Amino acid sequence: MARKRTSRGKKRSSRRSGSARAGKLYIELGAVPNTDYSHGQHLGSVQIRKHRQPIRTMQEGSDVAQRFIAEHGLGGGNWGGSGNIVDSRGRVLAHVSYNGRIWDAKDQEITADDPRYRKIGP
Repeated sequence: MARKRTSRGKKRSSRRSGSARAGKLYIELGAVPNTDYSHGQHLGSVQIRKHRQPIRTMQEGSDVAQRFIAEHGLGGGNWGGSGNIVDSRGRVLAHVSYNGRIWDAKDQEITADDPRYRKIGP
């Protein structure tokens, strides 16, 4: 990473702030209609385009997912395709299920006593 001198003679990084950095985590959030309900009902018609929200830890990802579910009144059938925890390159590292539990890429649960639960970054 190149360093440039500022007008005051201090070195600064040439990396732009806000750019995707290795080690950053995101959770994918969105909602799909639940086909068990009629289109006239909320659970049968809710649709929220999938988007990524930055998170610092997998624990935070679970908390963000639970708030998203509550704020939008989602049921388990609306959560399909959401909840992936990904790195800045889009690689899936874990998944948050509707009930807030976290699963690694091998479908093993990541619990609070697992070091990955509170680890910052991948």
